[in-house]
Amino acid sequence: MILDTLAKLTEHFSNEQLIVNAERCLNARFKQVGCHICVDACPVEAIHLDGQSVQLNTELCARCGACVWQCPTEAFVPSRPAGSKLIATIHAIGSDPVDLRCPRHTDHTTVVAGGVIVQHPRCLAELSPSMLIELARNRHLWLNDEKCADCPLTDIRASIAHAVSQANRWRATFDQPRHIHLMTVDLKVSGPPLPAPFIDSSSLPADRRAFISLFKRTLVEAGAAAVSEQTTTNDRPVPVDQRLPQRFPHERQNLLTALSKLGQPQDVPLGLANIAIEWEKCTACGLCAKFCPTGAIRFHADNARFDLDLIPAACLDCTICVMACPTQAVTLAHDTAPSRFIRLTATLLIEGDLVPCAVCKKPTAYHDDGTRCEVCGAVLDRQSLTRDLFASLQRASTSTTNSDT
Repeated sequence: MILDTLAKLTEHFSNEQLIVNAERCLNARFKQVGCHICVDACPVEAIHLDGQSVQLNTELCARCGACVWQCPTEAFVPSRPAGSKLIATIHAIGSDPVDLRCPRHTDHTTVVAGGVIVQHPRCLAELSPSMLIELARNRHLWLNDEKCADCPLTDIRASIAHAVSQANRWRATFDQPRHIHLMTVDLKVSGPPLPAPFIDSSSLPADRRAFISLFKRTLVEAGAAAVSEQTTTNDRPVPVDQRLPQRFPHERQNLLTALSKLGQPQDVPLGLANIAIEWEKCTACGLCAKFCPTGAIRFHADNARFDLDLIPAACLDCTICVMACPTQAVTLAHDTAPSRFIRLTATLLIEGDLVPCAVCKKPTAYHDDGTRCEVCGAVLDRQSLTRDLFASLQRASTSTTNSDT
């Protein structure tokens, strides 16, 4: 019965399966991270984590798209993204309010005053915060969630509400009006449903100007992605072992692009991730940069010096760098200012001299109190711990003997 219901539901959305890039999953990169965002986002329990591997049950998958933007590393990708068509369609409308709805709506009436109905070919849960910010740039955007109440995807409204909340939070940071609404939550007073212009966004814009707009946007997005790759990987030579690929997520790039059109932000607390490194503990091993999935932390070294820098906009707040550091030198805070976040630039974390490790001669950060690499330092710590333990046991034994006497 459940499979039959989902089969009927997917007829409304799409018969195209998601592409699963399991190697992008944070759990595959660092098994201790324990990320389960996609599992929590899926309303039909079609996603499972088998150890370090993410798996999708294609028979259960409803193609709602909730996992697509919520996965921080984009392990799930639609075979045919519909974002550019939707943006071009809505921008061609002008500044009129938009009643944006999924295919389960069959009528052509709306309660949004002066509104234009735009039907998205898929579930509204696939619309990310960056997409909503772009769609609502010059108009009120009403996400019509009226059909969510009787939708077989009973938990899908939570994903839609989450995207709306994040998008409005960013708009407020830029002192922008609250233009993104959930129909069942924000529409306090409404008149009777009235016929309204109806547009199917699955079709390309009919007029030449809108088509050219779509074409230009595609070129801009491609150029932004190329700049992003160059900034994060080719800006400076990185002599760290690159066996673990690093990738700047398109959703993060899309967010930065959408925010760049809103002006300058207020530096209000948004809980944006920030990395700090304790110089006294750092051995210049570079593991934090090596395991970082996006290249947010970058390690540079030559024969005599090293430095570590950070691109805050690329940080996913995944905590892998904290867990990967063998000397617990990395700490994670949430105090990055929005004005710093929106700049795709690096800031220096620490720098220092490199000298041979006192034990194995591996290049490591110089410290006045003895220079050992992360491996030899750990061995020394274990030896000191063992000596302290035996000394403690000996003192306890002596104390017991004296008391007996």
